[in-house]
Amino acid sequence: ADEYVHRIGRTGRAGEKGEAISFVSKDNFKNLCMIESRLGHLIERRVVEGFEPKKPVPISILNYVPKHKRIQ
Repeated sequence: ADEYVHRIGRTGRAGEKGEAISFVSKDNFKNLCMIESRLGHLIERRVVEGFEPKKPVPISILNYVPKHKRIQ
């Protein structure tokens, strides 16, 4: 299978800025970290009103970066 990072389309058109939001649960958080490693930077995290975590997010998860793909 081919591997690629999908660009989010139609967030900004004709020179205008756009914004894309991805919801990430604890079950797919490591996938987000692998995407960040591939991109070479961290993606901004925000808590969206109405979608607040039911439990505090452990610091170990918030700071997770795959050991073999540490961002410098």
